[in-house]
Amino acid sequence: MLVGPTGVGKTTSIAKLAARYSFMMEKKYKVGLIVLDTYRIGAVEQLMQYARMMKLGIETVVDPPEFASALNAMRYCDYILIDTMGSSPYDKEKITKIYECLQNNTTNMSIDTVLVMPSSIKYEDLKATYDNFEPLGIDTMMFTKLDETRGFGNIFSLMYETSKPISYFSVGQEVPEDLVVGSSDYLIDCMLHGFSKEKR
Repeated sequence: MLVGPTGVGKTTSIAKLAARYSFMMEKKYKVGLIVLDTYRIGAVEQLMQYARMMKLGIETVVDPPEFASALNAMRYCDYILIDTMGSSPYDKEKITKIYECLQNNTTNMSIDTVLVMPSSIKYEDLKATYDNFEPLGIDTMMFTKLDETRGFGNIFSLMYETSKPISYFSVGQEVPEDLVVGSSDYLIDCMLHGFSKEKR
């Protein structure tokens, strides 16, 4: 489940992950999509378009009690990717709605929660975002927009402060190419020598 503020690229990141698991690895995994973002019709439509192109199953969830049914409908999948509504870190109501979905998971499936944040904002804003989404039970972090910044110390500081691993870096808009598996070597290289797409 990808969670995080509005406009950080969660929907595009879901599409990149879906393509990665469906087509780009040695094994072709069965992937399903669930959309909790019914606030923005555009986001649902965008993900449905990706699902059509990749021939993936997709479910939409309007109310938290529907969440378990959507998971059960995707039970045949190896990976289920869940897109959530973007929320200001200070919009407790939307974050609570995501939490209620997690609480309504009556299946035996465990959900990994990935906090998606832009690498281009200052450390104080990253930390405030982390603190406000933390009640959702963050397992890993994903950083987007690496191509839009020249400073990476804020990412390193947050990783050190929270002791949470980084799963992926999103390094551009191209689906599915612009996604890099998170590694300390990659981050340190960006800090020391700057970001470049050739590093992928």
